[in-house]
Amino acid sequence: MQPTSRFAQLLISGQLGLAVGARTQRLVPTGLDVELLDAADRALSARVPLAVILPVPGGAAAVTLGAATVLRAALNRGRMNVRVAACSTALADRQLYDNLSFRGQRLSALVPRARISPGGAVTVVGSTDPHAPGRLFLSSDATRILPFAETLEAVVVDAGAVNDDIFAVLLKQTPRRAPLIYLTGDLTDARLETVRAAGGMTWSWDAPTLGRLARPVTTAPPGAVPPTSLLAAPATLTAAGVSTVAVHIPPGSTDMDDALASLWSTLGKLARDAMGVGSDQVVLRGLAWARGVFNTLALLPVSPAQYDRHVRNNPYAISLGRAADTARQYSSHARRAMRDAWADVTAAMRHAVAAADGSPRTGELIRVVANVAERSQRTAIVVRNRTAAAALRAALRESPHTPLGWDQRLDILGLEQLRRVASATTWDEMYLAGTVPRAHAALLATPPAPRLHLLTCGPREGARAVRQAVAARTALAQLRRETVEISAPQLAIQLAASVVDEHPADAVSVVEGDAERGLIDDELSAADEVWDPFTVDLLSLLNAVQTGEDVGRHTVRGQDPPGATEIVTVYLDEAESGEQSALLAAPNDLLTRRRGVELLRVAAKALEAGDTVVLVDRSARRDLRETISAKLAERPEYAGLTSFIDLWHERAARAGRTSGLTYREILTRMSGTVITHPGTVGTWVNGVVDGPADGDDITRFARAVGDEILEKYAAQVGTALRTMHRVDRKLGRWLASRVDAATASTADAVIDAEIGLHVADLLDSVTDYVVVDVDARPGRYAGTETLGLVLPARQADDLVESCTVTAQTAATRNAETPNPR
Repeated sequence: MQPTSRFAQLLISGQLGLAVGARTQRLVPTGLDVELLDAADRALSARVPLAVILPVPGGAAAVTLGAATVLRAALNRGRMNVRVAACSTALADRQLYDNLSFRGQRLSALVPRARISPGGAVTVVGSTDPHAPGRLFLSSDATRILPFAETLEAVVVDAGAVNDDIFAVLLKQTPRRAPLIYLTGDLTDARLETVRAAGGMTWSWDAPTLGRLARPVTTAPPGAVPPTSLLAAPATLTAAGVSTVAVHIPPGSTDMDDALASLWSTLGKLARDAMGVGSDQVVLRGLAWARGVFNTLALLPVSPAQYDRHVRNNPYAISLGRAADTARQYSSHARRAMRDAWADVTAAMRHAVAAADGSPRTGELIRVVANVAERSQRTAIVVRNRTAAAALRAALRESPHTPLGWDQRLDILGLEQLRRVASATTWDEMYLAGTVPRAHAALLATPPAPRLHLLTCGPREGARAVRQAVAARTALAQLRRETVEISAPQLAIQLAASVVDEHPADAVSVVEGDAERGLIDDELSAADEVWDPFTVDLLSLLNAVQTGEDVGRHTVRGQDPPGATEIVTVYLDEAESGEQSALLAAPNDLLTRRRGVELLRVAAKALEAGDTVVLVDRSARRDLRETISAKLAERPEYAGLTSFIDLWHERAARAGRTSGLTYREILTRMSGTVITHPGTVGTWVNGVVDGPADGDDITRFARAVGDEILEKYAAQVGTALRTMHRVDRKLGRWLASRVDAATASTADAVIDAEIGLHVADLLDSVTDYVVVDVDARPGRYAGTETLGLVLPARQADDLVESCTVTAQTAATRNAETPNPR
């Protein structure tokens, strides 16, 4: 069957491939690649919006479709003055475009790709002619493309790169100017209905269809380098196509099972009360935070104390040990109609954290690890986030029940990390200890493993996990049916695989003890409430205030007034924009400061006028280095980077707690080091810096504190830290050249020339701010929900003034109230 997409035709004929040095590597599309390219091509021709639900995440779908649109327009017109935008947070997308070769010439040389800075400046990336007429704008934030919307021929946008308001604006452009292709991995994405209401179509694939479309549509010449697929490797699609889900349910109830059920119920009541007060931002932020705590507990592989030790010094990360106290603060400041609901949530949260203290899931995961070693199967354990992954690795390393070399065939991944690598990696088996958030439902429908095990802590959680798996697979089958029966006929596309899975629940089973069975009638229901204890209407409001799955409001200190924190105000001038703004931060919050080319984390109170502050996503709530290391880890060459950096911070912090040695005593024992000041050791222990500049100091430190585990992995940790130090130096130079002596060539600075990794790609979500002034007067307060965000200066001043008056009034009232005897 001949594809209609010119891009697909050129792939099949070998005229389009990947430039690798002086040669071109063949790209061999799968049936999935061809079907998606055809659907996008027809939707662009018909000028109708298309929403694509990608059940296997991690592929370079955004830039693939952006490149296909560029090539399509250029071939149709015979000119290269093409302007297309592709918005995605994935780093891998960008290298793909740089390396695409069309008839022996790089596509990026014909139509350069460009970066749009947060201030709106456009910079060509790569060694291409900046005067070329065409552009492929690649951005992690769709907001930045709005000034160019009238000049664009098409827009491809990933769900993570756009908010609802910008999405509505881009959708309106489709009939008039720039057709929109929307990509999402969320099977229940509310924007799908928005696309349908605008006359658009949806496109997706269920698990059996992925298996049928896994085969390459052509073959590479004999002796050629193994070909690469575009969206997902054939092995990944094949595994998803035959995948089954086994839900393991213990026979009796447990404290953890009862506690999670109680917290779920109280969150439902809180949500119903929240709906009664409208779209109040503080109310919604509180509910979003509580939902994040539940999701963290529902996939918690270790005890809360072990988890919190790996949160490190990020005051915005969810801390389970302080969760009940934070909920109590929300309760004390809640509207009268919501106070009882918040009080119930506080009690349920305290109960759930206490129930998790015994690490009820860790023992089962240790047994999984032992079985993996015996069977020699490639296995993955999936947890909620990077923090949970680091905590579980530590628990397994320290356990006397895990075999030597357990980590040779076992990967421990957070949900976001899995999302980045799933398209190119498969496992024999995969384990999830708990239930998943709504946004990751596709993992239950199309896991990159033939067998997915859900380990639950009791009958209540087990019943919910079963319904989640059924709901996910049913939703995906319905989306494929819509593709086959509505979208494909309207776009006049003949499908190579048109059979829809009529019994998606047949792939789900229940394991009770040693017996496995199929589902019974009650378990076959796929209610939407299995994802959240509230309605989809409220979910859309929560998404508007959500700052990230694991980022919440600032930690409250005991000496501060309830709901407020003593702050310093850092007045900022955004580079390239001249906009006057302000950042509210607690005095000892660590921020990344740049002086010249040096990047250093310092306390907010140490900033001075003339300094430059480097922030991620226009806020101080995410650490620059953690963001950069996670970006680098998207590349296979840096896949182990984050785990070894996390190992270093874990073992260094542990030494500070348990070694019984002072920093000076540790330094004295580090024979051969050139370090002379004990405070340097303190910066390692407290995570203020990445780690030693001299890799041998890692071994010296490990021996000084008697840490055999750290000594064993010292070489790998040293390599990871050297990479981050090298990145730090290049980032500092690049930022300094942009701000202090901007030249056109600075955008071409690279982190890794061998794989074409550009500094501009790592810093797409990073903003430089010049510090104009710092107000560090004591006794000034701000609400915890406003800390870490860049706000207009006048708004920040008003918030501080109002909160300070309230705090002083409360302090006066408390001082005048006699203490009861």
